[in-house]
Amino acid sequence: MEALKKVKDAADINAIKKAMEELNSVAQKIGAAMYQAASAQGASASQAGQNGGEKKKDEPVEGEVVDEKK
Repeated sequence: MEALKKVKDAADINAIKKAMEELNSVAQKIGAAMYQAASAQGASASQAGQNGGEKKKDEPVEGEVVDEKK
């Protein structure tokens, strides 16, 4: 990002394009790492849900609506 800031006001289009490509490459690597971390976290949460525990009857479930006017 610093390299792009340095060349943004320059008239050298090739330098700007090169800095943009480098920034895009780094951004893609960050996105891939975040995606992998989220996938790993989701998999471990899924395993924890399968392995660990029965829910109690009165334990709330996220997104569940209970009509208690019976």
